[in-house]
Amino acid sequence: MYDNSFEQFDTIAILGGTFNPVHVGHIEMAKQVLIQYPDIEQLFLMPNHLPAYKDGTQLVSPKDRLSMLFLAVSGIDKVSVSDFEIIQDGYTYTVCTLRQILKKKPTLKIYFVIGDDSLFSFRKWFEYKEILKLCEILVIARDESKIEIEKYIASFKNELAYAKFSLVDMEKISVSSSEIRNNCFEGKSISGMVPKNVCTYIEEHNLYKYTKGSVKG
Repeated sequence: MYDNSFEQFDTIAILGGTFNPVHVGHIEMAKQVLIQYPDIEQLFLMPNHLPAYKDGTQLVSPKDRLSMLFLAVSGIDKVSVSDFEIIQDGYTYTVCTLRQILKKKPTLKIYFVIGDDSLFSFRKWFEYKEILKLCEILVIARDESKIEIEKYIASFKNELAYAKFSLVDMEKISVSSSEIRNNCFEGKSISGMVPKNVCTYIEEHNLYKYTKGSVKG
């Protein structure tokens, strides 16, 4: 059901996060990455087990997050769901994930996809300099933030000559997982914010009705 077949490919992309829950913005990010970088053979949506940089107390179960992701990407070509980090013990660190994957196939090219908000906090990531040796970072860039993104990337390249960053152009989609959780908690509609089958899953499993989603992500 879940796909960890990284070594079958020469070039992959990884889009990580809590996906608590997955929303239409995540899906559009995946689609735009594949459109703009056609060398990518497969894009893996990879939810965290325990995120190292966020409050994990509002996470629904790994099973629920994986199930919602699987529903969201069903039928989308070249996109699959990986439980690679979910099945790890303890906190999830990107550098550890990349090392484990590359141990299986050292020649594998990996694009790691992040939002512009993650870019501006990237220097706080565990062993961020090592991450930049192991993959190329694809930054989701909305028009209103592109200039600042380019300036920030330039500062990385001045610091680390080997750092590879590229941009993925995307129109802003005003939706967040925390807003979805808040709407569920307050009994408001989440129609249009998540794929229809994910909306049905959330309703049928009574997710996010008892915990206010104030934490971003």
